[in-house]
Order: sequence, then C-alpha cells, then structure tokens
Amino acid sequence: MKNILVATGNNGKIKEISSIIKSMKIKEINLLGLFDVGLSGLKPVENGNTFYQNAYKKAVFYYEKSNMPVIAEDSGLVVPSLNGEPGVISARYYFENATDEDNRRFLLKKMEGIKDRAAYFEAVVIFFDGKNLVTKTGRCYGYITEEERGNNGFGYDPIFFSPQINKTFGEAKTEEKNRISHRYIATRDLFEELKFLEII
Repeated sequence: MKNILVATGNNGKIKEISSIIKSMKIKEINLLGLFDVGLSGLKPVENGNTFYQNAYKKAVFYYEKSNMPVIAEDSGLVVPSLNGEPGVISARYYFENATDEDNRRFLLKKMEGIKDRAAYFEAVVIFFDGKNLVTKTGRCYGYITEEERGNNGFGYDPIFFSPQINKTFGEAKTEEKNRISHRYIATRDLFEELKFLEII
C-alpha cells in the first residue's frame, strides 16, 4: 500500500480524488489529507499567477514538510467575459475568508446583465515525490446559471451548468460529475501516467 499525501484541507476534493481512483480500480493507493499528518495548520503562500504555479508551490512545500509523495492540485472557475475571473482566486473571490456561498453570490452579482455566460473549470494536478514530477491539466466547459440549482458538490458547482449532463454540478450525483469534471480528467490522466511510468 502506497501512502500519498493530498495537499488539501478540503474534504470534498479528497473524496472526489478517492472516487476517481476507485473508478480506475487502483487498489494499492492510500490517500492521506493534511489533517491526517498534522500539517493542516501549515500552508504555502499561494501567490502564483496560474493554477500550475500554485499547485507546484503546494507540491514542493508539503513534500518538504512530510517527506511523502504528494498530490497537489489547484483549480478554479474561469469566466472569459469577466476577463478570466475568478481564476486563481476562485476560493477567495469575494474576500480572503469567503464562504462558497459568498463567492457564488458575488459572481452572480457581477454577471448581472452579461449575456455571454460561458465558463470553464480548470484543474492542474501535480505529483511530486522528490524525484518525479508529473503534471496534468483538465478542463470542463459550461456556463453560469442565473441562480443556484442543487445542493451537491461544493464551490461554484450549483451555478455551473454542464451541457454534457444537462444539469448543474450542484444537481449532479458524484458519479455523474466525476465522469466529466476538470478534476477527473486531470487526475485520471495523472494516475494513468504514474502507472505507465511504474511510479505507483
């Protein structure tokens, strides 16, 4: 059994990644969260301009703190008509310690009167074990609804409509979302390469 540290305190992300790994029938992986290894109180400064830069900072930081293989991910929502907002500050769009609901309401307010509501989620997932560095990117396209729909998921899920499943991520079951999500695409591709390279 190979222990891998997932560089997040977000239980939702860990559950999604665990579900993806399970769907790939990878059984020799044991995912640990920051809280499992006593690192939940420590975090690097995420001041990168891209999802990759922030994911890389987290991967190296938590590897050095834990000396364990690390999966680090940075992701967010991109709305082209808002010049790419909220982008890398998706989790703190409204203000530094904003809740998911705060951020959703703020985005919907900024989108009032905007006809082009196209948007996409992007995720960059990095594996780093001190020797190997593997990076994958995933995107999922849709558009921003005018009101919240559904109580599933987290973050912007209730206001992100996916044409592929004809519902918001907030209305989707975990299995439905995982089949098409940005995090699924990046994580699936990452583990496929890790298996190919015989790292896991």
